[in-house]
Amino acid sequence: MAPHGEGSEEAMVVQDENRKPISSILILIAMQTEAMPVVNRFQLKEDLDSVFPKGVPWVRYHGVYKDLHINLVWPGKDSTLGVDSVGTVSASLVTYAAVQALQPDLIINAGTAGGFKVKGASIGDVFLVSDVAFHDRRIPIPVFDLYGVGLRHSFSTPNLLKELNLKLVNTGRLLPVLRLSPNNPKTGKLSTGDSLDMSPQDEASIVANDASVKDMEGASVAYVADLLKVPAIFVKAVTDIVDGDKPTAEEFLQNLAAVTAALDQAVTKVVDFISGKCKCRGLYNILSQLANISSSIDNMGSKQIEQGGLTMKANPGKATILALGKAFPNQLVMQEFLVDGYFKNTNCDDPELKQKLTRLCKTTTVKTRYVVMSDEILKEYPELAMEGLPTIKQRLDICNDAVTKMAIEASRACINKWGRPVSDITHLVYVSSSEARLPGGDLYLAGGLGLSPETQRVMLYFAGCSGGVAGLRVAKDIAENNPGSRVLLATTETTIIGFKPPSADRPYDLVGVALFGDGAGAMIIGTDPVPVTESPLFELHTAIQNFLPNTEKTIDGRLTEEGISFKLARELPQIIEDNIEGFCHKLAGVAGLTDKDYNKMFWAVHPGGPAILNRIEKRLDLLPDKLNASRRALMDYGNASSNTIVYVLEYMIEESRKMKEGTASCDWGLILAFGPGITFEGILARNLAI
Repeated sequence: MAPHGEGSEEAMVVQDENRKPISSILILIAMQTEAMPVVNRFQLKEDLDSVFPKGVPWVRYHGVYKDLHINLVWPGKDSTLGVDSVGTVSASLVTYAAVQALQPDLIINAGTAGGFKVKGASIGDVFLVSDVAFHDRRIPIPVFDLYGVGLRHSFSTPNLLKELNLKLVNTGRLLPVLRLSPNNPKTGKLSTGDSLDMSPQDEASIVANDASVKDMEGASVAYVADLLKVPAIFVKAVTDIVDGDKPTAEEFLQNLAAVTAALDQAVTKVVDFISGKCKCRGLYNILSQLANISSSIDNMGSKQIEQGGLTMKANPGKATILALGKAFPNQLVMQEFLVDGYFKNTNCDDPELKQKLTRLCKTTTVKTRYVVMSDEILKEYPELAMEGLPTIKQRLDICNDAVTKMAIEASRACINKWGRPVSDITHLVYVSSSEARLPGGDLYLAGGLGLSPETQRVMLYFAGCSGGVAGLRVAKDIAENNPGSRVLLATTETTIIGFKPPSADRPYDLVGVALFGDGAGAMIIGTDPVPVTESPLFELHTAIQNFLPNTEKTIDGRLTEEGISFKLARELPQIIEDNIEGFCHKLAGVAGLTDKDYNKMFWAVHPGGPAILNRIEKRLDLLPDKLNASRRALMDYGNASSNTIVYVLEYMIEESRKMKEGTASCDWGLILAFGPGITFEGILARNLAI
């Protein structure tokens, strides 16, 4: 769950209303067997005058423990079958109803779970969950797939974990009947689904989620908690080993009662730790308090929980990418339907051009894209689909509004993942090749986000496909030369600026129709990440830029009365292939890497098109999977110009986390893009999220 609120511990207690301790905790538990030991531990009483709607089976226990009002709610028994009402539907409903009725300061979702021995789980282990996601909501459409997974990042609580470790170790064996070692709590990711067993499809999703444990409620609780802005902690005790030898159901029932004792003790320790801590405004403040309260930053070690995994320590003074975000317009274009729609919208019936576009759509490997252009826009501005009319004013009116909206949405998504308030942004780098106005889009973005008027802005116009990496290079320089600064890099593009009807005189236009997409991307860049609060994704070690003399006409763009016109020369992929080896050798050599190390490195390459990726792969003798992230971004979003490197980096993080242990790899890699000039942009980077 993304953090919200203000940052420092001092700020938490400035106002009197924020000095009062956390006074109300909601404990959500799915099964009666799991709930009753906790009820007895805190001497809670059943609510005979239910706060819930009449007829629902939900059960509430309540009482006071130390200075805390505790409400424990479980969904009760199914009215027809008499079994515990487990699963995501009951969890969502009861969480929503309980939060609305009881207004808790904090949620603790406690319960048993299946564990994975490949992730180090054993029977009786207690996990403090860092991330939650679904594994059985499969929607194979870009962005909808992310919604289906429903990943929510919770803050790490290393000092809470440390506190539990110390105290639980002192209790001796928690589960002597199972002959277990002392049950030291761990951190891990939780994957949620509505089945106790695990299908092959579920397994693939769980692996993608990088889960250590799986349950049937957690992600639903997280969804509602995030929706209603209530901070939540997830405590899960392992009853069965999902990837073990015993049948899941058999092992679960065998260990349920004993493991529930470990869960009871862990929940008690969590409640004891929370008791009396400062009540703060929002998720960020409360969980930061939990993370910081018991020991200094120096005791945290060199690793911290990141947005989805463990991160390595960044080198002091080096710029790092601290968060990524993206946004898209509403229109999703399926490549298989593009040709007919495009020719219908432009009132063209040229069979030769239609056949050519059909071939191009297949060779681009693009499957889906997002575009600003819509039937509503064409209805209001039919002249955009007509040949030879002066439409630059109409196009810029549409583009200027669209790129601002998308940039704001992508930046907000990025800031939410970052976890610090927008007021901490000191610099803004704005990149676009889809607008032309004074003042520029940087000012409109700053206003839309509510940035301080003192925010220092830089604007990069018409850098084309290399704009995202160029902006990252500029942001790196700003961050490293302004200690403590936090730079927001925003890229935003739309193809409406160059939308035209098909023409036999401009066959190269069809390449753009088949390849390019719209959207926005955002990154937060800064040095010396704040432990717990910030989680570095990539360290930006060295950035270089080269242009190739006498190639100005290879990528040629002109702003005319009919919009912008692009020409891409056929020899572009060959020129990139001929020059890529020396460029990469120069950049990788900074870290002492040679071409023999290329297949151990990661490669985040802007996917200008499949031909460019294929030629780079061939010239550098890369393994087929090295450009997976680039190919996936191209397939799902098309070439979205400067934005695309953000999408590639997101996929790169996902790919790196799927790597099997023992795979020959290193944390070094290259971030590359190519644009007008021809200009090569490159950054030698370290992947800190491996």
